Amino acid sequence: MEGENTKIRVKPNGQFAVEGSVDLVEIDGNEIKHGPRFIICGCSKSLNKPFCYGSHKA
Repeated sequence: MEGENTKIRVKPNGQFAVEGSVDLVEIDGNEIKHGPRFIICGCSKSLNKPFCYGSHKA
């Protein structure tokens, strides 16, 4: 993905939409696998942290 910028957009409910090349790691340094686009939870209601799957809507 050389030459492409990573984009992080803040969504209205506090989530972060990430698109582009990025390393996502746990606090202990283990890599978290993800696709080229994903959303990070901003409300702490997700049961699949750090990813958001819409549980904030409930």
